[in-house]
Amino acid sequence: TLKAENLATNTLVFFSSDNGPALYSGYDNAGSADPLRGGKCTTYDGGYRVPGIAWWPGIIPAGQVCDDIVSGLDLFPTLVRLCGGRIPPDRKIDGNDIFPLLAGGQDAAGAEEFYYWFSAVRLGDWKYREGLLKLGPKSEDNPSVKQLFNLKKDIGESTNLVDQYPEKVQLLSGKIGAFIKDCQRSVAPQN
Repeated sequence: TLKAENLATNTLVFFSSDNGPALYSGYDNAGSADPLRGGKCTTYDGGYRVPGIAWWPGIIPAGQVCDDIVSGLDLFPTLVRLCGGRIPPDRKIDGNDIFPLLAGGQDAAGAEEFYYWFSAVRLGDWKYREGLLKLGPKSEDNPSVKQLFNLKKDIGESTNLVDQYPEKVQLLSGKIGAFIKDCQRSVAPQN
C-alpha cells in the first residue's frame, strides 16, 4: 500500500515485538525464546531480546543485519530527529538516536549499556542481575540471586560467573545503584 500510494520513500516502517514469550502465564504453549533463557517479565534475555525489522527504501540498506543493543526507547529520539525536531537539552531522555545505525553507517553503534528494570544491566558482552522481583508462578527470578553472564560466550545465560569476576560484579552493581538513584532524582518533586 505504501508503494501504491507513493509513500514508501518517505515512510519509515519499524516492526518489533515488545517482549519474549509469556512463560509466567501457566500455558504450556506460551512460546519459547530458545536458545535464550527466560521470557516476558524476567530480566533474562528471553524476555528482552526480540527481532526488529526496519524498512525505508533508499534510506535503510536492504538485507543488513545488526546485533547492536537497541530498544523501543530508541524510537522516540530517532523519530524526533527524522521529523526535524530537537529534544530540549534540559531533558534527560531514555534511548538514543539510532538512525545512523539503521542507515548502515560504518561507525554507528547501538548502546554500550542497557538497563533491565532496576535489577539488571548489560555493559558490552557482560550482563549482571541482582535483587530481582518474583513475578508469576513460572518465573525464575529470585530476590537473593546475583548472576553475572558473558553473553558473547553464553547466550543462554546458563553459567553464573559471579564468583570468578568480582570486579565486574562490583562495577555493574554500582551501575545499577547509580541508575536507581538517577531515576529517583528524575521523578522527585521539584520545588
